[in-house]
Amino acid sequence: MIHQYFRDYATQFNLWDYITFNTRVERLYRRQDHSWVVETREGEEEFDYVCVGNGHYEDGWIPDIPGLS
Repeated sequence: MIHQYFRDYATQFNLWDYITFNTRVERLYRRQDHSWVVETREGEEEFDYVCVGNGHYEDGWIPDIPGLS
């Protein structure tokens, strides 16, 4: 459901050309002028905004905690 929302959003606002998949980010930081710098193995780019989709929630995981239902 969330995946489809992001796909629809990217399509509606023509964002696909600005999205990079399967790229390891080595460093991400914000400059004093509030721009973002993204460093990858391929180099460095500057952006006004950054959206991180690292796949952390791709496979759900619920810890085994006593009393958790």
